[in-house]
Amino acid sequence: MATAGQMTTTTTNHITPGCIVLVQKGSFTKHCKVIPARPQAFGGKRDGFKVSFDGAIGELYGSTFKLLKSADRKGVNMLQKITFEEHTNRTRNSGYSNSESGQDNRDLTDDGTSQKLSKEEIQELKHSGATGKELIDVITANSSTFSSKTRYSQEKYVNKKGKKYDELVTLHKPTIDLIADMLFTMSPHKISFLRGDTLFQLLLHSNLCPGGRAAVFDSGTLNLVTAGIMHRLGVNGRLVNVFSGRKPFPMPLWSAVDMMDWSSEELAPLSHININRIHHARLPGRPDGTDMPPLVIETEKVNSLNGDAVPVEEGLKEEKLCSLNPNKRKKFVRNIYEDEMVSKAVLEAGVFSVVVACKQHPLQPTMALYPYLLPGCPFAIFSQYKEPLLELYMELKCNGGSN
Repeated sequence: MATAGQMTTTTTNHITPGCIVLVQKGSFTKHCKVIPARPQAFGGKRDGFKVSFDGAIGELYGSTFKLLKSADRKGVNMLQKITFEEHTNRTRNSGYSNSESGQDNRDLTDDGTSQKLSKEEIQELKHSGATGKELIDVITANSSTFSSKTRYSQEKYVNKKGKKYDELVTLHKPTIDLIADMLFTMSPHKISFLRGDTLFQLLLHSNLCPGGRAAVFDSGTLNLVTAGIMHRLGVNGRLVNVFSGRKPFPMPLWSAVDMMDWSSEELAPLSHININRIHHARLPGRPDGTDMPPLVIETEKVNSLNGDAVPVEEGLKEEKLCSLNPNKRKKFVRNIYEDEMVSKAVLEAGVFSVVVACKQHPLQPTMALYPYLLPGCPFAIFSQYKEPLLELYMELKCNGGSN
């Protein structure tokens, strides 16, 4: 149950045009944007297919749909919602009711020759319009070892084929745990092999709470840690995202913050600052850090990175584009100059938590953020390697930052 101040991905529980959904088909999950009259591609070139989400608009998140071949659009599957009773009965009847079964599997060998049908023949049946149940029946009938397997092995085999060839998909609302599982299953190396349980342990030891202030250096996890911290802090919190390089989100299409589909109001607590610009922020002078000045941004001019006065309009190209197209959501709430001013104000007031999760050595970002951590407040560091953590621990211990 979400507490007051915690974030939700959308203001409604219904699927709307332009929202982000997580499409689950068996054990496969993919995120995509619901755009009317624009099908989305799934799978590879050999076994790929396209899905139109027009039939899902207006339905509740978590609904299950059946893929139907479109009569007028070749290669495009339409979505037809099925009820909970139909889904339950389909799951109960998914087992194979063949009376022939073996006593054990000791005489079975997996030599790859038990299936008489080739991959090309199965693909031809699939493209000819055969349903998932018909495909499974044909595959099991052409398996020379299926009748010799035990009842448990037969059901396991049918369930495995059902996840691959069944025509049921479920559209989920984006959540931190679902996105973490999806990214770890699809590309674990892109998130530094950060498992879902490790992510929540990292957030737990950071002592994050709604309305708090935190700073994060998130590099190599597709901003998964940043999204988790934002969800914990809520709309009343403040989060400074310290980044290295030219952009805060190098891969915007695969950023977990974008996958959560937050509105501009929910993205307002997030600000960005380059790690090379942190030294311009004064160290927090108040021991408690509670009297933070209001974050007032000048509307006429903002100091640029080189100290020259630059009109704000030059940094608001994205906002101009959004004003022309109201359906387009802004990627960033503020421009780079306003973000730096907001980040400096938060850092100068002091943060209650520092989180570092990076693929490079964590020593430099940790030592850069550590002076802005208020006394007695925790920090958490993640690295997929043990040696950098040991070196960082010894450095912090020498500086009196660890017990």
